[in-house]
Amino acid sequence: MTVYFWSIFLLCVLITNVLHEGAHLLVARLVGCHVEVFSIGFGNCILWQKTHKGTVYQLTPILLGGHCDLYKELEASDEPQAFTHLPYSRKVLISIAGVLTNILVGVVSFILGTYFQNYNFWIFGIVSLVLGLSNTLPIPPLDGSYPF
Repeated sequence: MTVYFWSIFLLCVLITNVLHEGAHLLVARLVGCHVEVFSIGFGNCILWQKTHKGTVYQLTPILLGGHCDLYKELEASDEPQAFTHLPYSRKVLISIAGVLTNILVGVVSFILGTYFQNYNFWIFGIVSLVLGLSNTLPIPPLDGSYPF
């Protein structure tokens, strides 16, 4: 494989993760859930960090993923902006927003890449689909949940 292929592949992974986590952020905000941290990448924040309206936005050095930390995501709370206080339908919307975005963007990009015979769009579509569908697997490191 060439350096060009791997560069395009890693750029696709980065863009796909930004879209995925951005969808969680957007839907959480729309349904009234507070987002504490929106991070692109893993690890300690040494690259860039900014706080806006109570949410910490950060760019970290390991750009192979990201996370969107919701307010009181893992503890019971009666506060209206807490994730655990939201109705079940809103929790599901927040949880599946990233996956649906990856699948939608992947299908559109794959179709455009096939139609225009553009290798880069095609690769982006495949990467987005694979990353989106892999988040539907009940594997704790992928979706941040617990096995049971």
